[in-house]
Amino acid sequence: MESRFYQTTHRGVTIVVVDASNMQDEKEILQLLKMRSGIEKPHGLLLDISNTHVSPTSLQAAKTHSKAILPIIKATAVVGPENMIGFMVRAVSRFSGMNIRTFDTRQAAMEWLASEVTKT
Repeated sequence: MESRFYQTTHRGVTIVVVDASNMQDEKEILQLLKMRSGIEKPHGLLLDISNTHVSPTSLQAAKTHSKAILPIIKATAVVGPENMIGFMVRAVSRFSGMNIRTFDTRQAAMEWLASEVTKT
């Protein structure tokens, strides 16, 4: 599970990557969502849910965990097909107040996160 939760740097910005791509087991998804970065300064979060089974339970868990990490997350990028994840991203964003956008690729998500996190 550790290989699916890691930190990287893009254009000098710390980004925590949560790679839930291709996950179908709800228990594994819930376990991954519960992991914490341990970073105290504001950073970006990239959540890749490409080809992932998103159940009502995992959506509720995402809402709950997003509220808990809100103080240290400056922006969140979700990678996956917009038509499949748009409703989920809007629900989590409304519930948590997080700055969240969806992207088709990780590269586009990383570029956006780097620019968002450096905004004052």
